[in-house]
Amino acid sequence: MDELVKVGTLITKFNSDSLMYKIFLTTNDEQNNSFFHSAVEKNDITTAQWFSSRIHTTHYFTANHDGQTPFDLCVKKTLLPYDHCNRASEIAGARQIFAIMLN
Repeated sequence: MDELVKVGTLITKFNSDSLMYKIFLTTNDEQNNSFFHSAVEKNDITTAQWFSSRIHTTHYFTANHDGQTPFDLCVKKTLLPYDHCNRASEIAGARQIFAIMLN
């Protein structure tokens, strides 16, 4: 992610803080999911850690079109039924991201 910010800064001439805010915090998909929503959905712990060290916690509570925040999605994933072997890693990843959001 830091490399992406560096390249974006070079291309756009924004300073890193402006670029990060403009792109990572205001860019949403057609369902109004932010980059952080996507990180939670994909159990991308590295990206979640990167975001949490750089964004204000209020961004954890920005809802998509379904009314789901990244925080909601994470909680929902931690409550999934444990019915498949691969579900364990999904739940563990969600719990790690949940812990990141609480710190």
